[in-house]
Amino acid sequence: MNGDSTEVVRVDAPPVLRTARLVCERFTMEHVDELAVIDRDETVQRWLFGKTYTREETEARARRRVAYWDEHGAGDYIVRTPDGQFIGFAGFFPSARPGAIAIGYALRPECWGSGYGSELAAVLTSTAKALGVPEIVATVRATNAASRRILEKSGFVVMGPADADDPETLVYRYAGSAGTESQP
Repeated sequence: MNGDSTEVVRVDAPPVLRTARLVCERFTMEHVDELAVIDRDETVQRWLFGKTYTREETEARARRRVAYWDEHGAGDYIVRTPDGQFIGFAGFFPSARPGAIAIGYALRPECWGSGYGSELAAVLTSTAKALGVPEIVATVRATNAASRRILEKSGFVVMGPADADDPETLVYRYAGSAGTESQP
């Protein structure tokens, strides 16, 4: 081996993240039933993908989430209170932007307005920074005022529509991300 080769060392996200009121555990196939709760909830899905999912679709989504973590060293977490109450999901997702990672969360409606979204945005952002990710982004429906406020309070700035075909989905970029590029 010569001195010209550089080994890239992968830094994985911790399998458990904690906030003041939440415990986030790495998503596994054992969490499919909880994912199905979110995937079937029309109230949640209207802010995310605009459709509910069948059990088969949920299982396929779960397998992709597990594979993403295995490949990239970071991914989705199941979110609970310390006493085990299921709150929802949060984590790291693929981004169309090279070198970027997207953060996101989906909470059960009865947990909305509790400050959990802000806690999750903060812990995900700090974890992504600790992993050395050069750019942290998030996407949100333009009509989702609550999630937009959470991102803005967490240091994210709107960059614009995710793409020309979907002006209702906005891309936000963490203002502390490296570089100064501002196009979605």
